[in-house]
Amino acid sequence: MKEIVLTVNGPGELNGLIFPLVKALRRQYPEVIYTLYVVPCQFSAGTEAAAAQASGLFDRVFSVSEYRKYIFRKTWPANYQPAAGGIVFYGGGDSWHAYRLAKKYKFALYGYDEGKVTHKRWFKKLFSRDADGNLMVDAALERKLAYQNTMPDSGQTTVGLYPGSRLKHLRALLPFFSATAALLSEKYPALNFRWGIKPELRRLAERDFPQRFPAPYEKENEKYDLIISITGTNTALNAALGIPLLILLPFNYPELVPFGGLAGLLSELPWLGRPLKKLLIRLAARRLPFISIPNLKAGRKIVPELTGVLTPQQVAAAAEKILLDSAARRKMHEELPQSVGRPGAQKIAAYFQEILQ
Repeated sequence: MKEIVLTVNGPGELNGLIFPLVKALRRQYPEVIYTLYVVPCQFSAGTEAAAAQASGLFDRVFSVSEYRKYIFRKTWPANYQPAAGGIVFYGGGDSWHAYRLAKKYKFALYGYDEGKVTHKRWFKKLFSRDADGNLMVDAALERKLAYQNTMPDSGQTTVGLYPGSRLKHLRALLPFFSATAALLSEKYPALNFRWGIKPELRRLAERDFPQRFPAPYEKENEKYDLIISITGTNTALNAALGIPLLILLPFNYPELVPFGGLAGLLSELPWLGRPLKKLLIRLAARRLPFISIPNLKAGRKIVPELTGVLTPQQVAAAAEKILLDSAARRKMHEELPQSVGRPGAQKIAAYFQEILQ
């Protein structure tokens, strides 16, 4: 019996990388044991372990606290014994955690690199979206969402509201997105809206924000004319499906923007942290030509982006402009899938045929 040990650090990596890869691996290697470690990361949402457990894709899921408890010990958690052979697969965050697990398991280390791996020598092989395919495209194709090109007064036009997949994003941005939707709905009463909120966060939305804009949650086979989203993995997932986007990076909530390294640590200090983070955000925004994955990948503007201290009025006006321009939306629909590339899960899974069988 062989085992695949995977690491993940945040909700974007879990949904956009690990889930599609493990589904492809399970199709090809159903007898293999699948183990997931959620590793420490300031970009985490705190819901990764529960979401992974609920997916049914893993034989064992270890939370951050369990990882910390056992990573430097020679012992293993109760009722768990690793297989005699297998691999460790890095799926996001600090690659040191995957390296350390590979040492503990005495397995070879593989991984999927989105340009963030610094110690490439640790890996026997690193896959990449340019060379091997984009796992986010695999994840997107499973969502069964689609684009439609209707006009705001048709009664069919649907706008997606994506306030983020982390708890603190939801708390800050639900009122902002609700106000934006209310403005659009007031001007175009026939518009339909859907909340793009992960199932594990919906209970919080219902408990803490009963006054949120009254729209149903997104379901399978939804058809969208536009999705309004903060920057993140969702911009790539929806780009792969050719759904037009309006991308936001509001400076209104500097605490929501995480930074790595020393800058990240300093920006969390009391008193100093908030003004420092505001400064870091402005400096980063000036250096980055784009904030969304499709624009960054294409090296040009495909979808509109709004950055700065934003108001619901600004966002509603920008959304209205897109909804009224059918030709611009059609162009986005055609160009977006090209920006994120082709799927890659099956190709990566096939690589391990001799190793896992």
